[in-house]
Amino acid sequence: MTVPELAKAFNEATVRKWGTDEDAVFAIADEVRRRGRTAKSEFQRAVAEDLTASQRARLIHKGNGNIVHGIFCDEFSETFSKADLARAYRLFDGWSPVQAGGFDDFLGGFGENFDLSGTKAKIGAAAFLGLALLCPPAAAVAAGVILLNGADDLEWGLRTGNYREAGRGAGAMLGAIPGLRGAKGFKAP
Repeated sequence: MTVPELAKAFNEATVRKWGTDEDAVFAIADEVRRRGRTAKSEFQRAVAEDLTASQRARLIHKGNGNIVHGIFCDEFSETFSKADLARAYRLFDGWSPVQAGGFDDFLGGFGENFDLSGTKAKIGAAAFLGLALLCPPAAAVAAGVILLNGADDLEWGLRTGNYREAGRGAGAMLGAIPGLRGAKGFKAP
C-alpha cells in the first residue's frame, strides 16, 4: 500500500467508522513507523487532507498539534481503552506518553463485550435482544451459557495474569444478566 492508501485506510478504521477497528489501526501505525520519518510525515499530511476542515481542527487540537495523536485520543479512551491507546502510541512513535497496567488491560477487555462497531457484534446483540423479548426462557438458557463462559474466562484470566481476558469474562457475565430475566424465580440485581 502507498502512504496515501494507508492514510485513507486509517481514516476508514477510525474517524469514518462507528467504533474503531483496532487491528487495522495497530497494523497501519506499525507499518508507517517501520517506513521511517519521511513516510510518517507524508502519512500525517495525507490523513489531514482526507478529513474535513472541522475534523482536522478538532483532531489537531486534541493531539496537541499532531493529527494522528488526536485521532488516537479520540478513538481510545484514557479510561476504558488506556492499554490500546498506549499500544497505538508505541506502534506509531516507538514510545508512549501513556502508561497502562493490568487494571487498564482488565477495563479494555471488559469494554470489548460492549463494542458494537463490528457487523457481527451488531447482529449478535440484536439477535440476543430479540430472543430476550420474544422468548425469555430461550434467552435465559443463552444467558446462562454466556454467564458460565464469562466466569470461565474471568477465572482463567486471573489465574494466568491475562487481565484483558479476565475483563472480557467479567463483561460477558454482566452482559448476560438481562437475558436471565426469563429464568423462573430469577431477580436481577
